[in-house]
Amino acid sequence: MLKTTQSRFTATLIAFFMLLMVITVLVINQFVAPQLVHNENRLVRYQVDSLASGIVEQMNRVQAQQRAITEAASVMESSTIDKLLPTLVNQYQDSNVFGGGIWPLPNRRDADKEKNSSFFARDASNQLQENTYWNSAAADNYWEQPWYKDGMAAAKGHCAWAKAYQDAASPQPRTNCAMAIYRNGAVWGVATIDVTLGFFNQLAKQMGDAIQGNVLIVEADGKVVGNAALANSTAKLQNLTDLQIPMAAPLKAMLANAGAQPTEMAYDTDDGEQTLLLQAIPDSPWYLASSVPTSLLNAQAHNMLTRLGLVQIPWL
Repeated sequence: MLKTTQSRFTATLIAFFMLLMVITVLVINQFVAPQLVHNENRLVRYQVDSLASGIVEQMNRVQAQQRAITEAASVMESSTIDKLLPTLVNQYQDSNVFGGGIWPLPNRRDADKEKNSSFFARDASNQLQENTYWNSAAADNYWEQPWYKDGMAAAKGHCAWAKAYQDAASPQPRTNCAMAIYRNGAVWGVATIDVTLGFFNQLAKQMGDAIQGNVLIVEADGKVVGNAALANSTAKLQNLTDLQIPMAAPLKAMLANAGAQPTEMAYDTDDGEQTLLLQAIPDSPWYLASSVPTSLLNAQAHNMLTRLGLVQIPWL
């Protein structure tokens, strides 16, 4: 009789602790785990925001350099522009700054010349050399280009960042910061600093390493401005449709409805579920897309469940 009572007591105790474990797991999954996942998501979002701020900081550095060039161009004699421009463009000795130019409106620099720009770009040995392509008869009118018009329309002292492009002036795909030059209170032309896509590829790689995921810098039409996979190779202009990576298709779908507010979605891959985060980079035509394994976002919740389980096992 004692043995039977003891067995019943043991069975009851075991059942009680099993029920306690089930209730604990249900409570954690229902109330605690979602909050932990939310907090982890916020942490990743904070990291992504910090990375976006890093891009803006680099853009502001270029803008400050451009402002100095623009102010100088507003008072320099025509002949002085060609002498000083290479030094002004290369003041940080940053090879990602591919080149820079002074682009006067037609007949402003010389009444007899419609095309009279000064443009210096890096050659294969990383030296700035004069490039006269845009002054040639074969070239389109530079003042009719979208980047020129955007620079003219930008607020005084502020850059208009061009969408990534590649033209006959150079094989190097790039973007530029275009800023209006004023003389005597009127717009005289535009100054540009060209930045290679290699600059953005390096940023994408640094960001991906920081969040243990994949990062792309893209435009709304799917053009890829920054790709970590090209960080150590030749920069090239790509579109999401050219990339054989899992995040390409869901990202293209997200861009169709992208706006100023950050968005996110989950998608499946052979390596498990991924969470894709998308946000606009202020004062630019670009978006920062970050893809991280959803398991990283759930790691805190899983760790807590495991630890609670290990604590309760000895009682069984």
